[in-house]
Amino acid sequence: MDQQQKLVAPAVLFSEAWTAYKTHWGKLMALSFSALVISFLLSVGFSLLTGVLIGVLTTSGGSISLTLIILVVVLSLVFGIIIGFVSIWAQLALIVGVTDDNITWTQAYRIAWSKFFSYLWVTILTVLLVFGAMMLFFIPGIIWSLSLVFVNFVFILENRKGIDALARSRALVRGH
Repeated sequence: MDQQQKLVAPAVLFSEAWTAYKTHWGKLMALSFSALVISFLLSVGFSLLTGVLIGVLTTSGGSISLTLIILVVVLSLVFGIIIGFVSIWAQLALIVGVTDDNITWTQAYRIAWSKFFSYLWVTILTVLLVFGAMMLFFIPGIIWSLSLVFVNFVFILENRKGIDALARSRALVRGH
């Protein structure tokens, strides 16, 4: 069983966080901005592709065919999934970048990619557990979401996967 540790005072926590931010702001901005640019470019690409498809596939009378509607819906789903994956990859890269002072933002993305599918699995388990608890009643959902707040950091810092990462996060929160 883990020994209980005292929580750090809020003033100390904010001071340490501010110092870390000042030291690593460039890497943090590069990680955040790169994900924003990639998502933006994918969104613009989708918009342009949809506009071209609508322009090409509409009939001369200006009506939109069922085929076009289905194609746009399928493209929306594909681009939505791609943007979701990029967002998850960027979130993971940000966590990797924050937890390791000695890597660049490009290395953080490389490391994040190597852990992507394990991270996705932990994320799916977390969502299913919190959603299931919310279905039982609202309060258990809140309790479980607070219990799993550190699961991403446990995954990266302690290299725990799946249920083990969820259990460790819950153990870290227990008693506080």
